[in-house]
Amino acid sequence: MDEFFVQVERYRHPELRNVDKIVVQQHADVVCVSHAARAAGVVKHMSPADIRKRHPDVRIVHIHLFREKVSYQPYEAASHRIFDGIRDFVKKKSHGAAFVMEEASIDEAYVLSLIHISEPTRPRLIS
Repeated sequence: MDEFFVQVERYRHPELRNVDKIVVQQHADVVCVSHAARAAGVVKHMSPADIRKRHPDVRIVHIHLFREKVSYQPYEAASHRIFDGIRDFVKKKSHGAAFVMEEASIDEAYVLSLIHISEPTRPRLIS
């Protein structure tokens, strides 16, 4: 999933939904960059200090903390909801045909289906 951590932060913090240029940092490292920030020249693993100097219009959001430690709980929860939605969609459209879904990481999965799903789809927020 593209911009996964940025999108989860936008979902968690409605005030970020209209902010185009966002990066998500974990400690002193940028782990996710929005498309708009990337287009402005920001890259993953750039230091937040460099971003503040070179791109003052980019919003820097720290990854979720729980008791002052990094917590992936909100990202894991979002990942499960999204993957469940993909599974449900493929089951519904496959009409009983076999398929396999392998979760490779928190924001990446592979689906092998023996049928072609030709219905056009539009992205939607899974809540």
